[in-house]
Amino acid sequence: MSLRARYLLTAASLLFSVQRGFADTRTELPPNLDQELAAIQDFTYDFDHPAYYHLLAFVQNSLQAPGFNTPPIVVDDWRVLIERPADYRGLPVTVEGVVGRNKDPYVHPRHPELRPVSQVELSRPDQAVSCTLIFTQDVADIPIGATLQATGYFVKINRFPRQSGEPGLSALIVASGPSQVSRTAGRTSQTGPDWRWMVLAVLAGLIITVIMLRRARGFRRHNLRELHAEREPRINLAADLEDWAKREPPDCPPPQKPGDAP
Repeated sequence: MSLRARYLLTAASLLFSVQRGFADTRTELPPNLDQELAAIQDFTYDFDHPAYYHLLAFVQNSLQAPGFNTPPIVVDDWRVLIERPADYRGLPVTVEGVVGRNKDPYVHPRHPELRPVSQVELSRPDQAVSCTLIFTQDVADIPIGATLQATGYFVKINRFPRQSGEPGLSALIVASGPSQVSRTAGRTSQTGPDWRWMVLAVLAGLIITVIMLRRARGFRRHNLRELHAEREPRINLAADLEDWAKREPPDCPPPQKPGDAP
């Protein structure tokens, strides 16, 4: 064997060992779970696959968040997940987008051993694809329109029906929870006035009006001429006072006539 052939064999063996080492350490998931994820088919209308449920159980039972051993890949352009889904499958990826839907926590009916999960849909105006995030934590308090960033394991590219007839594409990612949640500045002022305060003010005015009307109905006007005592007095002095008024005082002389002047 020539010296050149030996060099080529040595280089090939080194390259093979490096590639094998990268394949063994490219993901922080258990080897059997990584193999199950590799068998997932993309561009289907569901993600009902054993590997998905096994990954979900792994994240729920793990004490560390995705990316604890492998640096997460920041995916700014979500189209790369569509173009090369197999290259990112099982790896921790970081995505950021606007919350378009926040589904209430639910339980998988056929897998009662799994705890409830939350489903959040992310979108961006510059992306034709969306992201479906499955959180193992309860994130029901995250409002629609908030900007969310999360790191999780990429599973597959999923299809979903749309009103236009053309199916949409979504990247399925399993994460423990969001790493950052923020709201766009000025979003509240753009939506116009808060009608809740106006409704509360109107209701308060109606309640006050009803109370005043009830009080007005309970107060009745009385005619003073028709007033009378509710019961007869014990001693009636009216007749005695009238008789006393007709009497003349004993020390007063009788009235004189005009011609009887002294």
